[in-house]
Amino acid sequence: MEGGRNHTLLHADRIAPTVDVDQRIAELSSDRTSGASELTAEALAVFHELALDAPDEEEARRAVRGAGLALLDAHPAMAPLVHLLNQALLCWDHEGSSVLTRLEEESKDRAKRLHEAGARRVPEEGTLVLYSRSGSVLRSVQQACREGACPDVILSEGRPAYEGLSLARTLSKEGLDVRVTTDTDLIARVGQADRVLIGADALCARGLVNKVGTRALFLVAWEEGVPVHVISGLDKLLPSSYAPVPPLTRETPLDHDLPGDIHQGARLFELAPLDHAREVVTEEGSLSPQAVVARARAEPVHADLTQALESRQKP
Repeated sequence: MEGGRNHTLLHADRIAPTVDVDQRIAELSSDRTSGASELTAEALAVFHELALDAPDEEEARRAVRGAGLALLDAHPAMAPLVHLLNQALLCWDHEGSSVLTRLEEESKDRAKRLHEAGARRVPEEGTLVLYSRSGSVLRSVQQACREGACPDVILSEGRPAYEGLSLARTLSKEGLDVRVTTDTDLIARVGQADRVLIGADALCARGLVNKVGTRALFLVAWEEGVPVHVISGLDKLLPSSYAPVPPLTRETPLDHDLPGDIHQGARLFELAPLDHAREVVTEEGSLSPQAVVARARAEPVHADLTQALESRQKP
């Protein structure tokens, strides 16, 4: 017991939060349905709570570091979470726990600027192709609709989770003419579009990580001369020196009524090169694919994250 608080250990080399916060961290660690932005916002709320509960700045830093590393154990390549913890640790020595408030305010401002920039890529009319469900793309399209844009939208089901269906319902409420098709037919229809907007789970020096099918969509759009605009905040950028990449081999079951000796599963993510994208639209403006690679290589990583990665790679 320390300072009248009951603590439980998350890891042998970490200062652990109180039981209530510990439980919230466990829930966030096991969450496989919420988006990266939602989980990162929850993580930031936990960090705030830990900092307020700590007796001094050093204890607050150790608690935030411990909680952040625990979450990265469960979500090692969730780019916005990596960005949040990395920035907090990099700036803590100069700002203390006030860095958390600054990062929260900056996150809201960055999101606003990103959606405004993304909205300018939505055609006022014509045909727009979307793929999978991206919060940044959705809010950019909604912003554009409020400003008078009214394109026809083609999107796909988004198998196996069918997230495209919820996206279609949301966009239909904006008054847009929405067509839903299969994932493979969407690729075949790209040539009919005036523009493609797509989000990203992560950006790195090797390209963009997104739902399987993104690579084929890029290639066909390039061949058909249809511009592809990636809408992504810079918190999705994974520094080159940060080793983990999103789980490209992770599968989800298909649950068809088939004999038990038949394997069922579909990969969810793939790495797609950015070479065939016209630009990456960020809160700081338009970046070329080459500029994204340069940013990833130049992004610093705090020593605590580097050490944690190295310790996990040891046998």
